[in-house]
Order: sequence, then structure tokens, then C-alpha cells
Amino acid sequence: MTSMQAMTDSFRNLFKSERLVYTALEDTDRCKDLWWKAVHSDVVTHGLIDAGQPSPPSRVESDKALVQALGRNPHLAVMICLPATAADQEPDPVGYIIINKTFPRSGSYNLSFMEEHQNKGYGREAINWSVDYAFKWGDMHRLSIGALSYNERALHLYESIGFVKESHLRKCFYMNGTYHDIVEFGMLKEDWEKLPRNVAAKE
Repeated sequence: MTSMQAMTDSFRNLFKSERLVYTALEDTDRCKDLWWKAVHSDVVTHGLIDAGQPSPPSRVESDKALVQALGRNPHLAVMICLPATAADQEPDPVGYIIINKTFPRSGSYNLSFMEEHQNKGYGREAINWSVDYAFKWGDMHRLSIGALSYNERALHLYESIGFVKESHLRKCFYMNGTYHDIVEFGMLKEDWEKLPRNVAAKE
């Protein structure tokens, strides 16, 4: 039986990881600003994660997209933040993670980071946290995540975290004069339980 102290500590640290904190992603101006900066205002970031036809950045369409994303009632929707440095300050957003509902006890990822906060290891840390949250607290059975074939950084990251390559959708979208693939990854709860960090924690 888990002790009260152990549960208290778990609740206290639930929405924290080593360098990051996680707050609600909501239909607010602050969250809309993050959504705009992390995805829709940056043509490069948007092109690396979205297979749709590129179009000029639109704040109106960006705000609509956030409302639509939250309207799907996802399993998890959080802003990824750096902790506040003073008591009267709010955490500083760097990106977001959404786990959308697919099949029962299954979810798929939607995530992005502001350009100035990329390549700092925040993606790995936040995905690891969200995977732990989904399997330990959300009673999830399966998670899936996909990447465009030319986003080599994402492909490497997802496999290195422990996601298993499950499908390769060949030439399924058109971009910059040619067709490209989408690579889909998955992680089952039993895969997660076998990750070295979880095996070590049980020893």
C-alpha cells in the first residue's frame, strides 16, 4: 500500500520535471500568445510539423485553431514553462503539449516549442514527463506520435525516448515540389514499463 506521504509528495511534484513546470493550456490571451508564437507565427516551425499547404501566418486563424484543439476535449493540454523566478511572476511559456483522444485509453500527440527555446532538451524532458503522466495518472494504454519524414530531429528524438516505429505513410503529402512521407510511432504501457529509467526505479 502506498503511504500518505508518498502520495503527498507525488501530488506536490505532479506538474513539474527537472527544469520545467506544466500549467493548463486554456482559451486565454496568454495561451493564445504562446500558441501563436510556438506554431503559427513561425513559418519554419509550422512547416516542420504540419503537412498542410503553407499559408501566410494569421493570428485570427491561430486563435481559432487553439479553440478547436481544446474543443476536442483532449486527455492532456498543458503549457510547457520555465519556472517563475520571483513570487509575483508567472512561469515563462516555452511550448505546449496536447494528447488528443483517439481510441479508448489511447492518445496522439500535438506539440511544439517556440523557436528560441528549441534545441535545449526541453522537448525530450517534456515528452518524457507527459508519457509518465499519461501512463501513471491517466490510465492510458497506448500513445502515438508522428513526424514528417524530413524532420530528422523529431524522428531521432521520438525513437530515442522509446517510441516504436509502427508505420511509414509513403508520399502522402506534397510540399515544395515533391511528395513526402509521414512516420508514425507508438508506445504501449508495457513498452513504457520496460524503459531503462523505469526498470531502474523498481530495483
